[in-house]
Amino acid sequence: MKQYDKQHATTIVAAAALAANRLVSFAGDYAVGTAGAGGSTDACGVSESSAAIGDALSVITGYSAVVTAGAAITAGAFIKPGTSGKAITGSITDNCGRALEAAGADGDLIEVVLQNHIHPTS
Repeated sequence: MKQYDKQHATTIVAAAALAANRLVSFAGDYAVGTAGAGGSTDACGVSESSAAIGDALSVITGYSAVVTAGAAITAGAFIKPGTSGKAITGSITDNCGRALEAAGADGDLIEVVLQNHIHPTS
């Protein structure tokens, strides 16, 4: 089992079927990393468990959480949402956290520090 430091969480209602350890949006779906999307599609936090549509779900919003990687990620790299809420490498202007450890491939679980989701506006 991976370590993490859950200091805050919130409960959301799943608007889609969600897997555990994924970046989740304020709208209850997987977060997206699309420039200009903003608002309810931004990353709210990380799902602690899986959920079916309509289920209440605990989402870690701070300090750190275990996230499923969508590709190889270097320790210390900025991360952002990729496909199905998996973390991929972000940038200083497009991220929602930083990797505390490396991921070797898609599906690896890594600890990330959560930050407010920022991304280009267009």
